[in-house]
Amino acid sequence: MTADAGMVSVAPDTSRRESADQAYVREMRERLDAIIQDLELEQLPSCLLKDRWLDQLIWMENRANRNRDWFYFWKLIAIIGGILIPVAVTIGQGIVMPWMSWVAAVLGVIVAAAVAVEGFFQYGERWRHYRVSSEMLKREWWDFVLLTGDAYSQAGSHADAIRTFARRVESIIERDIRLYMSTIATERDQAEKAGSRTAPYDIMPPAATSAAEADAAK
Repeated sequence: MTADAGMVSVAPDTSRRESADQAYVREMRERLDAIIQDLELEQLPSCLLKDRWLDQLIWMENRANRNRDWFYFWKLIAIIGGILIPVAVTIGQGIVMPWMSWVAAVLGVIVAAAVAVEGFFQYGERWRHYRVSSEMLKREWWDFVLLTGDAYSQAGSHADAIRTFARRVESIIERDIRLYMSTIATERDQAEKAGSRTAPYDIMPPAATSAAEADAAK
């Protein structure tokens, strides 16, 4: 038995989760790529679908999964620690294990730190933000593929509907960036002004005319 076998890591064990998520995302990319090939579009629209819409969808899926894992990690620490604190306080009041009072104090610090970290980085808000944007891109895609909905029901073919699809996808991406900058990034700036420590955080990849706006908020 090696020395590392008995060690407990303080970082979230996301290897299994990441492996499952990566497999799902890879399979989704392969399926969507095959559908794009079957749409019988010209080469340029087909490449744009892969390089713009599909790439953006995969990026959002990965971001949503990553932030979900960290959200669960810090929340579980806060929940478990909050449950153990009164137990440790009760035991520490006896004469058998008075040192448990110190354990309760340490648990209190850990819980407070977990809540502060999750609140500062806003993993839950980011998870929901990226998930909503991802689902909006998926819904727009299936309306386009099936030529349904108000935007595509009158189109005779996918070639006729591709311009409308591209325009609506850009609107979703622009909405995503504006919502991010007006909520998550703004709340983070307020936390920094209140004395919080500055740290790296997620920024959407440059998209259309919003690249300068995203860079200015770093």
